[in-house]
Amino acid sequence: MKKTLLVLAAGLGSRYGGIKQIAPLGPNGEILLHYAIHDAVLAGFEKIVFIIKRTIESDFKQAIGAYAETRAEVAYAFQDEAYLPSGYQIPSGRKKMLGTVQALLAAKDIVCEPFAIINADDYYGREAYITCAKQLDNISFSQDKTAACMIGYKLKNTISCNGTVNRGICHISNGKLTGVTETYKIMPDSENRIVSNYGEASSQVLSGESIVSMNFWGFQPSIFKEAKNCFDHFIRHLPKNDLTSEYVLSTMIDELIHSGRLHVEVLPCNASWMGITYPSDREEVSQGLRTMQSSGVYPPYLK
Repeated sequence: MKKTLLVLAAGLGSRYGGIKQIAPLGPNGEILLHYAIHDAVLAGFEKIVFIIKRTIESDFKQAIGAYAETRAEVAYAFQDEAYLPSGYQIPSGRKKMLGTVQALLAAKDIVCEPFAIINADDYYGREAYITCAKQLDNISFSQDKTAACMIGYKLKNTISCNGTVNRGICHISNGKLTGVTETYKIMPDSENRIVSNYGEASSQVLSGESIVSMNFWGFQPSIFKEAKNCFDHFIRHLPKNDLTSEYVLSTMIDELIHSGRLHVEVLPCNASWMGITYPSDREEVSQGLRTMQSSGVYPPYLK
């Protein structure tokens, strides 16, 4: 069965300070997406769709497109040209996109098969792609239009010591996702505990064993209809001239789960996540990639 990998790559990385999706990190200038493409193709994904902004199209295609096109069918969609409800106009002062649900909807006319969705600036590990690909096959065979899946990581494997991160803390019952709580400003404290609202009086200690979403989801094409309905509702209730609010996948999925319109199987993954949130994360990630290439996990020259 044909499967697609949908890559969210429209963010400009404000905290990182540049287009982090195409930052060279590997020993020979490899980009995180080189590893993602390599792992996804090995797992059986035959098509890759990149969601980008029109302003980075040329740089992105030069850095990633040529590599991807030799390994899979490739298509592009543009979040800044994505679906908007009739009558809504983006305020002139707004700099942010409207969130990852809008990014998903940019691909609604391109993706017609089961697909996984990932962030461009995260390293997920080969195990995640293999696990998701197998589950997408199972979902397709079941013909359950409400079925989806999520790769779940342990919180302790997804934090940065260089600054705070936000994570979707998952609530799970019998292997099914029952809800996602967006949790903010997570970081180890001076006692090496993992806390949210780091540095604030309202900080709370979190369990490192908690399962979190890293935006690695598996969906069927039927999700586009649900996403459009949810996004329309979000826009209708958006205050006039709102410049910052976003509608993100975890929020939408939480709403669909509670309304019984989506059932998400949580697929635990023991891998350690790697990603670039802050410039100081770069050396740690680069060292991890160098180690994997020198040990044979990846070819010496991946580009």
